[in-house]
Order: sequence, then C-alpha cells, then structure tokens
Amino acid sequence: DVCSSDLLFRSTNFGQTWTQLPTPAPSIPNSLILDIAIGSNGTIVAASSNGPIIISADNGNTWTTGANQGATNKQALAISPANPGTVYLAVNTGVLKSSDGGQTFTSVLSVPAPEDLNQVAVDPTNPSTVYATTYGSVYRSTNAGQTWSQLTTPYSIAVSTLFVSPANGAVFVGSGIESDVFVTKW
Repeated sequence: DVCSSDLLFRSTNFGQTWTQLPTPAPSIPNSLILDIAIGSNGTIVAASSNGPIIISADNGNTWTTGANQGATNKQALAISPANPGTVYLAVNTGVLKSSDGGQTFTSVLSVPAPEDLNQVAVDPTNPSTVYATTYGSVYRSTNAGQTWSQLTTPYSIAVSTLFVSPANGAVFVGSGIESDVFVTKW
C-alpha cells in the first residue's frame, strides 16, 4: 500500500499497477496518511496527520475510524505480531498503546521536550520487546510497554529509521544526518 494526501493506493502485482482504495470514512480533509501497519490477521491500521486512526478489516475495501489522537507531524505505527489487537502509536510526546485494535489508546512512554518520538517497532521474534526512538535516543520495553529504559548507543546518532529483523531480532537504526546505520542486538 502507498499513500498520498488522504488517499490510499494498493498494488497486488508488486507495484506494476495501482488501485485507489475508497477514501476512509469519514474523509479526512487536509490530512496526510503518515504510516500504515498490517496485522497478522490482515487488518490494516493507518495513522493520519490530523485525523483519527483508520482501520480496515477487508484489505482496504471499507474503513472505520478508530481513536482520534489529534497528533500532528510524526506518527508511526507498529502492530504486535502475536496479537494484532495490540497497536503502538508513536506521537511527538511519546508512545501510545491500544489493546483494542486502535479504538482507544493509553500513554505508555512520555519523552521530555524538546525530544520528539519518531519511530516505534515491535520485535517479531519477541513481541513483548518494543523499541521507540527520538532523533537522539533509543528506548526499549521488554514487557509490552509497561516499563521503558533508554539504551546507550556507541556514538551520538540522529535516528530517522528503526527496523527490527524478523530473522533474529537485530535492531537497525538509521541516521538521518550522517547516513549511518547502526546495528545491534541489545
């Protein structure tokens, strides 16, 4: 799936052709779809820049609205591979967690200003382990977001990308300033 403005597109042939999906209901004026996550049950959850979470249980053919977090700029989503009803949402001020597929969220990590949270990822090899990043810090929870610790990196990095390998749980952190990639297994 690819997003543009408040439109969603789907390709079923590896990007050779694209089909516009129905605009999520209700329409989200002046909004951008910032991230899309797909659960192990096929449910699609999308975060918008200034509207509600939108959810599809039928491959994007129809949509319902979830929680309206009112967050702007940075939203990233991650869905637990063990429980597709568990959704993590990175917003500027921290990480929110939903246990009902995005209908409601509670705060599980707050970051101090001027830090802005920008990424969140669940370890596919251990779904209790969740990572979140700001532009200068990496946080980890080993109990599905109940508690968090700030991790130490070998040098100062400006995190722009976070990925956890499904093969072995290795964490990849990409830097937006020096174009570095730091790989670790904490």
